[in-house]
Amino acid sequence: MNGQGSGVYKWVIGVLVILIGCSLWFADTRTTSATHAAPAIHQENNGQALVPFKGWSTWDFIGRSPTEAKLLQQAQALVSSGLAQAGYNYVLLDDFYYLNPTTTVDANGYW
Repeated sequence: MNGQGSGVYKWVIGVLVILIGCSLWFADTRTTSATHAAPAIHQENNGQALVPFKGWSTWDFIGRSPTEAKLLQQAQALVSSGLAQAGYNYVLLDDFYYLNPTTTVDANGYW
């Protein structure tokens, strides 16, 4: 290479080094500033569902023949046994309150 070509070559290399350096610096500051500028995420803290729901489900006991009297009896049992005081405060009417005529259910109540 002659003296003039060598100078252009050094100039191009110098510009590339500066551009790459600036790119890396800007990429680093963008990542950092984006991380710090992200809005805070606030979780809902209204006291709801801090523990799993606890209660009585009719699925395993009343089965196919739930009645108002049976549900009231189960609710009263939750209270009299002390379970309501311990947080068991749901009585869930689960299944067979509507029997779909197209659903086949065996003698054990299995679908």
